[in-house]
This record gives sequence, structure tokens and C-alpha cells, in this order.
Amino acid sequence: MSKAGSKFWGWLLQRSPQNADRPDIQQQAFDTVADVGFPAGAQPIEISSETESLVDSPIKLGSVDAASKGSEGQLIRAHNSLVVILGCGHAVKQSQAADDDERHIRGIAGRCPYCFAEIEELIAKGKVEIMPFDAERLSLVCSDCGKITTSGFLCCPRHYKDVPNPDGTVTYLGPEDAEEQARQNTAKAILSALGSLVSEDNHNTPRENTQEQNNDQKSN
Repeated sequence: MSKAGSKFWGWLLQRSPQNADRPDIQQQAFDTVADVGFPAGAQPIEISSETESLVDSPIKLGSVDAASKGSEGQLIRAHNSLVVILGCGHAVKQSQAADDDERHIRGIAGRCPYCFAEIEELIAKGKVEIMPFDAERLSLVCSDCGKITTSGFLCCPRHYKDVPNPDGTVTYLGPEDAEEQARQNTAKAILSALGSLVSEDNHNTPRENTQEQNNDQKSN
């Protein structure tokens, strides 16, 4: 994580009343019996969880399997998975994308730096109150939506522009890339217009000279 990103997260933690007296803000995917949906009166027998953490992030994904004894002595088994809705609007339950014979499962591509910067600016200006978990969640983009721009940054659909190429491929432009392309297009348009004017002047000049010569010959 960059120095700016580390400073941002430190500032977020200081602003969080819930975690003000807790140095470790890592949120556990499942830390209570209620997370697995046991019915009222059930007595937990066994709970096992499997989680994966994102580096430098409060986000955790995973699942939990549990067994309990019901109020009438019956065995109750439960399974639950943590699903996180990312800033691109898609829900994910694992960090890596995967494909099997029947379906495609989205993963997390990474953080869109432009979303992250927007959230950082809103917090700095005091326009939003947000927990570190949600600040990170809203800046992440799934593996289906995230694209690498020409400048080398991962970008979400809201911040990239797709440009079709003649060979059928697609180039993705981030905000800075799009601005640079717009400047280049403007410069090309100006040069093209100037070139047309120069060409027109050069084309008209010989005709004017020829007309003058013809007039001189007639007068003689």
C-alpha cells in the first residue's frame, strides 16, 4: 500500500468510534453463533470456519459450517457464506475468480484507485461518515468489471472508457488517458484545419496568377 493509502486508513481508524479503543479492526467473517442462523434455543455443538483475508484490507471472505442441538434434541447443521457487494455492484464470495463445468464465479480484481480517491476526498471534506470496511468495499471492483487501462491502472467501469480498435480488440482509457487523448485529438483537429487552409491558399494562388497572365495577353 502506498504511503498515502496507509495514511488514509490510519485516519479512517481514528475517526471510527466503534473501533477507537481497538487496535485491530479486522472484521471476522463469522464471530457469533447468530451468523450461522441457528434457531432460538439451539445449543452449539461444533463450529468451523474457513476465511481468507485481503492484504492491507479489512475485507474478509469465507464460510462457516456448524452443528447444534435443537430444543427437542435433534441435530441441526448449518452452512453460511459471507457475500460482499463491491463498488461495481456485483457480489463476490471469494477473492479469486473460478470456472467449473456449470458456472462462472466472480472474484475480486482489486482496488480502483479513482474510487478510492473519491471516497478519500469525501471523508476529508466531512461529507460522509463511513467505516473502513465499507470504504474498502466500495473501492473494490470484481474480476469481470475491472480492466487495466493504457496507463497501467486497474479501473472500474465508471472510470474507464472502452475504445474499439480496428483489429477487434478494445483499449481501455482511464480518466487521465481519456484527457490526454482528447488533447491529442484537439491538436490533430487544429493542425488538420491549418493544413487545409494552407493547401487551399496554395491551390488558389496559381489560378490567380494564370488569370492575370490571360488578362495581360488580351490587353496586348
